[in-house]
Parts: sequence; C-alpha cells; structure tokens
Amino acid sequence: LFLVNLWKKIRRDALKKANLLSDLVQEKSVPTIISGLSDSRHLNIGIIGYGGRGSHLIRGAGFATKGWTDIVSENARNNKLDKQFETFMTQENLNCSLIGVCDLFDVRANQGIDASKNEIRPGGKPKTTAIRYQHYTDLLENQDIDAVIVATPDHWHSRITIDAARAGKHVYCEKGLTRTFDEAIKVYNTVKNTGITFQLGHQNRQVEANYKAKQIIEQGLLTFIVCFSIGFGQVSPLGPSNFTVQKDSIELSLPAKAMFKSLILPGWGQIQNSDPWWKPVLFAGVETIGWVSSSRYSGRAESIRRDFEAYGDIHWGLERWYIRTQTIFPDNWNDIIIGTHKLGLKVDGNYYHSDQLSELLKAYSWSDISVIRDRDFYENIGKYDQFVGGWDDEYDDPFDSEGNWWSVQKEDVESIILTKQKDYYRDLRHQSNILKHYSRYAVSVVMFNHVLSGLDAAWTANKQDKHFPELHLNYDPLNKWGVGGVGITFTW
Repeated sequence: LFLVNLWKKIRRDALKKANLLSDLVQEKSVPTIISGLSDSRHLNIGIIGYGGRGSHLIRGAGFATKGWTDIVSENARNNKLDKQFETFMTQENLNCSLIGVCDLFDVRANQGIDASKNEIRPGGKPKTTAIRYQHYTDLLENQDIDAVIVATPDHWHSRITIDAARAGKHVYCEKGLTRTFDEAIKVYNTVKNTGITFQLGHQNRQVEANYKAKQIIEQGLLTFIVCFSIGFGQVSPLGPSNFTVQKDSIELSLPAKAMFKSLILPGWGQIQNSDPWWKPVLFAGVETIGWVSSSRYSGRAESIRRDFEAYGDIHWGLERWYIRTQTIFPDNWNDIIIGTHKLGLKVDGNYYHSDQLSELLKAYSWSDISVIRDRDFYENIGKYDQFVGGWDDEYDDPFDSEGNWWSVQKEDVESIILTKQKDYYRDLRHQSNILKHYSRYAVSVVMFNHVLSGLDAAWTANKQDKHFPELHLNYDPLNKWGVGGVGITFTW
C-alpha cells in the first residue's frame, strides 16, 4: 500500500509541475491565421546552403539524412530520455517535397540529396528526390520550386533573398539578414514589391520557453526582478575546434580547378576544359619560350659580367687611383678621394672605406691595403669621375675631347671623364645589364602567361557552368539618383 501511495504522489507532483505555467499564465486568444498546413497544396522547396543550420531547418520541414535518423533512433532505444527521434517523427507533415539542394561543399550537397529521399520521416516516402545545383541562381530558375530556405554564410543572405524574391520564390532566411542598413532597405522593398511570403529565422524569439517567460514577466507573476543571469559556454562539443577537416572539404569546383591548374602550368586548365588544341599549345609554347629566353639572356649576361669584372681587376688599381687623382685634380684631390662614393678596404683583417685612405697610409704600406672587389666596386670604377684615376691608360689631358683620356658632355648638366680602358669596360657592363633586363622581361612574360592562362581557364569553365559576370548598381539613399556605384561580380 505504501508503494502504491508513493507512486500516486510522484505522478501527482509531476502533473502539477507540468501544468504549473499553464495554470499561472492567462493567455489571450488570438485569431487563427493558418488553420492547417497538411491540407494545403503540396509545396516544393529548395535549400541553399545545407550546412549546420541548413540541415537543422530541413529537419524542421520533415527531411533528415539516413545517417541522422539511424543515430537518433539508436540513441532513443538506448536512452528513453532522448526525444530527438520522437520529436522528428511526430512533427506535423507539412505536405512538401525537397526538390533542390545548392551547396558548394560536395559532402553537404550529397547529404541534402540523401535527406530528400530518406523514407524515415513524418508523412512517409518522399514524392521525389532533390537535384543538386552548383550555383543558387540555377536553383532559382527551376519553376517547380515554390519556396527556398537560405542558410548560407551571413554575407550572402540579402543577395540570395532578393534574387529569390525576384524569381517568385517564398523565402525563409536564417539570421542575420543583412550586413548594412542599405541592404535591409533593398530586401524590404523587394519583398514588398514582389508580394512573396518572407520569414526571418529568429528561432530563440519563437521558442515556447522564452514566450512563457515573457508572459510571466508581463503578468507580474514575479513581482519584481532582482537578478537576470545569462550563461554562455565557451567550450562546446560542436565548436569549430572539435571538427576534423574532411578530404572533400578541400576539393575545388571545376572552374576553380581549371584556373589553379593553369596558374601552376599554363595550358593545363585548357586541357581540362577540352578547349581547342591550339589553346594549351599556345600557352605552353609561350611558357617554354619565356623560360628558355630568360635562361639564355641570363647566361650571356653572367658571361659578360665575368669578362668586365676580370677586365676591371687587370686595368684598375687602388695605388694608381690615389696618385693619379692628385695629378687630375691638383687643387682638391683630397676632397675627391673622400668624395661622395666609397670603396671598401681591408687592412689586417679590419674593414675601412676609401675616404680613410690618407689616414691609413700614415700607418700602413700599399702592400698592406687591399680593395674589396664587390658589386659596389665594379659599379663605382665605371660610373663616377671620382675613381677615373685608377685606370691604367697612358695619361694625357683628361679635359679635352681626344687622346687616351677625354671628356664628354652628359646631357646638359655635367660632363664625364673617360679613358679607352674605362670606355670599353663601361660598354661591357652596359651589355651585361641590358641582357639581365631582357631576362627579367622574359620572366615577366612567363608570369603574365600564367595569369592569363588561369583567367582564360576560369572564364571558359564558368561559361560552361553558366556563371557569367554580374553587373549591378549599389544603392545610395543620399544620392539624388539613388546610385552609389557600379559593382561587377565574377564568381566561380
């Protein structure tokens, strides 16, 4: 008897607890907007973005993957408190079919198709199987689709919603709706002008528990609120750090594959696109000619560089430069030695510059001082008058226009002093530099060929995949014409 009474008490307490809110809250009746759903005409829906939120929303419409239903049904058998499968199967049959799935991620798209044909659902066996679309505009072109669910990343929501409304599709869009106020105005105007039915998915505002809490507060059942607490868990088993990268997630669409193939090896993407034979041959030919030309120009430039450096080593000397500079510039020779440009010097393992040469000669002999023959050395001895005295030509007047030494006018501002040895050295160095430029030009052509081949491959693949550049005007409420700019979108 005691056990019977105890069971009755427990059951009575459970019923009281279940009916507590319904007894406390006095609800006002509201007019019925939709009397029933199952008796409405059959609705064909499409999903754009079958990810975490997309799959959840599609389950609310009565479609789940076989993998999901297998797992939750097994969980229900093992744990009677797990109500996911029961909730899914007992929801109202909305008399709809999932006939279109659009997602760039192959795994997700295939899951959406699997959900469309899974027979374990409220309402029984589906009437049809969904078609997979690579681009959402292709899905919107399907005249059999009545409504779409938009569950892409947020920055796509407004654009897809507008395009769907213009295509005559009813829209259920995930939060958040827009990025900017201007986008919100565009969505509002489009929905209003097209007359479609639109709903924004603020799920938490529609949860019964939150609605009951609002009623309790409005009816004064709590007297006054002392504390309002919100909890947020930063460690979640559903957090992105706990997801593994699936192999399929790094696969690219065909246009992107074609583009990246041609960026790596010009002509490769054209082969994937089955372009005319001359296209891959042309891009591969330019690639080959470019690299061969660059290599040949670079090789010739290096050969001449070794020649002019050896020539400079033989015909230019540090001691000769110091002594002959005093002859060429008797009044300011020390200022010329110090000069504006410097050569590197090495003495007893220590490094100095040529502007310290006069001081070094007070402590060291010429045999102790060596010049560092680096890139600056070979540039300076051929370029600047400061170092002309180091050349070993038989000396004559350097300021006339004939002989072994002469001066020439450089543009309209200055003249330079040349010798036969220096002039020949400069000519070799100029040839080497020109060939180096040609080598770099050839590499630039190769790089441009990579980019051009990649863009051509992507363009061709996009045309095959019906992806064309889109032109649109940006709305600006402050502009009297309402136009804030022109946008061109190229997608793949």
